[in-house]
Amino acid sequence: MKIKYSIVGKLFRQLKVGFKKLLHLRDSTHEIALGFAVGVFVGVFPTFGFGALVLGALAIVIRFNFVASLIGTLINNPLFTPFWLISSYKVGELVTKAGIKINEDFLKNTFNFTLSYLVGNIILSVVSGIISYFVVYIVVESYRASKREDTKEK
Repeated sequence: MKIKYSIVGKLFRQLKVGFKKLLHLRDSTHEIALGFAVGVFVGVFPTFGFGALVLGALAIVIRFNFVASLIGTLINNPLFTPFWLISSYKVGELVTKAGIKINEDFLKNTFNFTLSYLVGNIILSVVSGIISYFVVYIVVESYRASKREDTKEK
C-alpha cells in the first residue's frame, strides 16, 4: 500500500531524500559543499524560474557539483517562501532605511519596497550560501570519515 503524505510531509521527504543523495555524491567534499551553497544562494535569490539556467552558467565558471546545487535550491519551497520574502524585505529595510510609508506616492513605495527587498535578499542569499557551505562540508566530511572507519574495522 502506498503511503500518502501531506504537502508539508512531501516537502520534508523531498529534503530528506535530497540530503541522502548529497551524502553519496562522488565529488570532493569542497565541490559538494560549494555546489550546495551556490544552490542555496540561487534558491533564496529571486531568479524567477531561471534558477537551473543560472546554476548551469555558474557551473561553467565555478567548479562545483551541479547535482548538489540543485539539491541546495530546495531551500526555497512553498513552505519557506513566506519566510524568505518577509526576511528579505526586513533585512533590506534595516540596511537601506527605505521603509514604506502609507502617505507616500505609489511609485516611491514600490521603489523603496523593491530596493529593500533586493538588498535584503542579496544579503540573505550570501549569508545562507556561506553557512550552508560549512554545514554541508562538515556533514559530508563526517559521513565519509565514519564510512572510512567502518571499512577499516571490517
